[in-house]
Amino acid sequence: ISADSLYEKVAILSGEIPYPQGTYSASRVSVTTWVDSAAVYLKSVMDSMGFDSVYFQNFSFSYGSVYNTKNVVGLKRGTISHDTCIVVGAHYDDYSNNYYIAPGADDNASGSAGVLEAARSLMSVESDYDIYFVLFSGEEFGLYGSEYFVNNYIIPNSMHVLGMVNF
Repeated sequence: ISADSLYEKVAILSGEIPYPQGTYSASRVSVTTWVDSAAVYLKSVMDSMGFDSVYFQNFSFSYGSVYNTKNVVGLKRGTISHDTCIVVGAHYDDYSNNYYIAPGADDNASGSAGVLEAARSLMSVESDYDIYFVLFSGEEFGLYGSEYFVNNYIIPNSMHVLGMVNF
């Protein structure tokens, strides 16, 4: 595990350092468009890690109005079973009464950085089972991202989840 890697990712997600794609924000509130910049950044980090697949899981939720957001999912295929999995996740959205200033370093840029660092560390380790590294959105407004992942991927694909580590 690299403390420097963790720090850099927390600093980028919390707005201390601008996103590499040039967009700056000190907010990842999931009812704003700034959360999309975070999703693009997170996917680009996952794309560089060598996952078997990385994708957005787009969904909407209602919180006074309807909002569109996305989970970021990285799949590391196991060697034996593809209907049994382990999930490693955290939410990347944040919340503040002032949507413009919601850096969320502890809630939950640190958890998101932990998921990315765990993925980086485990990428070269063989697993019998598929491992899903999932960064959820919409969690601060009602656990919408994790619910969507379960109801629209785990259950329809009859996946057996051995365990979930939630940062």
